[in-house]
Amino acid sequence: MRPEVLIKKNANRSDCAGGFFPLTPALSLGEREQLCRRLVNRLLSNLTRCWIQFSLSPGERAGVRRKRRGNNFAGIKFAALILFSLALLLAAGCAHTERSGGVQPARYVPPADGFQTHRAIFTVLGKQYSFNGYLALSHTGGKRLLVTENFGMVFADVLIKPDGKIYVFQSNKIFTPRRIKKYVAADLEALFGDHHSKKTPVTLVSPEHLILKRSFYSLNLRIVQTKPGAQPDSMFDETKAQK
Repeated sequence: MRPEVLIKKNANRSDCAGGFFPLTPALSLGEREQLCRRLVNRLLSNLTRCWIQFSLSPGERAGVRRKRRGNNFAGIKFAALILFSLALLLAAGCAHTERSGGVQPARYVPPADGFQTHRAIFTVLGKQYSFNGYLALSHTGGKRLLVTENFGMVFADVLIKPDGKIYVFQSNKIFTPRRIKKYVAADLEALFGDHHSKKTPVTLVSPEHLILKRSFYSLNLRIVQTKPGAQPDSMFDETKAQK
């Protein structure tokens, strides 16, 4: 049986067609960042108010009422030291939260052998497009990805062998063989390959939710279903690819 038929057979199964996927990406921990900023601002405001309340008058600076000045100044120094230390600690925490973006970048490790169903939102130039992905994995055969739109039209069918060679089985006017090799295959390797490129940063939001961002587009991908197990060798036969 031809590999295209095997993939389409898996793609058309009812258990692969389900799964809810929102059109908007999951929110980061922005509320935590806002709370942190409010605490820092409140501490700084208290520090400023404390300084103004106990600030020395010109007469006190000239030496008048030295005893009162000494007591007040000691209190100011102590309060300012505490408030400033707390503000620094909270500011450092806020900076760490902003750098991490609420999610820790991590690498997703797919099964060595298996079949996955994906739902993805592709955003480019402010517009969103939904795609389905069907990924066959083999530690000896490589990775074969079938990309379709919601009504089953195939946009791309690509195979990446373990040695990194790319073979295109199906393409169209939008996803040309050149674009499939340059973008689809590169994103597939960035998401599920052994090496992550700094040019295509991937954020692992959860074990089933990955976000990939390039300079002019982004891919918000959810893994709907994973079926571990060996896949047919015919699915990874590069001799049947386009010439």
